[in-house]
Amino acid sequence: MPERKGGTQFLRDFLGAYPISSVGFLATQLAWGDVIKSAPELISCPCEIAHFTDEGKFLDALGRLLKAKVNAIVITRGGGEAMAAIGDSPNVAKALIETGLPFYTALGHSGDNMLLDKHADESFVSPADVAHRLSRTQKEMQKQAILKVENDVLESQVQQFRAQLDQRDGDVMVNNRLYLEAKQRLEVVQKDCERKAWLLKLWVRASIILAITVALLLWWLKH
Repeated sequence: MPERKGGTQFLRDFLGAYPISSVGFLATQLAWGDVIKSAPELISCPCEIAHFTDEGKFLDALGRLLKAKVNAIVITRGGGEAMAAIGDSPNVAKALIETGLPFYTALGHSGDNMLLDKHADESFVSPADVAHRLSRTQKEMQKQAILKVENDVLESQVQQFRAQLDQRDGDVMVNNRLYLEAKQRLEVVQKDCERKAWLLKLWVRASIILAITVALLLWWLKH
């Protein structure tokens, strides 16, 4: 049996990287009906109605499905007789592994554990089980994507607010600097005015004293 390349890819990991419409189904008619009934949105997925009792016809169906350019394969049918023809087929397991695609099985009920289940990336109990898991996981991924977008928007808004606050802080710093410069200039002007006022007072006093002195001198000369 060839080795799987790239390791196991669980369904959740796959749907985190690819759309659900890129999942291809190999199913019996009844199993495909259960899938669509359980998750109607899966109707957009490629599906080949496969013969689970004829290995050659099953492999032909696999070849047709691969032409649809799917990114993962789900092999599903209900439980019952002749499960081993495909479920325990080394040739089918080898062909699936050689596709290089992740594949998932839902080959019956919990009591059935086939060779394909052992090599599958993930196994499910029934067609309805894998359909519900696909649908639920896809909705969870969509919610996570929406939350991520909302979180990115909020983060962008926070960064904008931070930038605005930084700008305001810068404006405040500039205004404070201008205020301090104006205050310093005002203090210089005030000191200059006080000095000039003092000089004026001194000049006035000196003028008064000089006038009195001249007046007294004139009076003394006349008498």
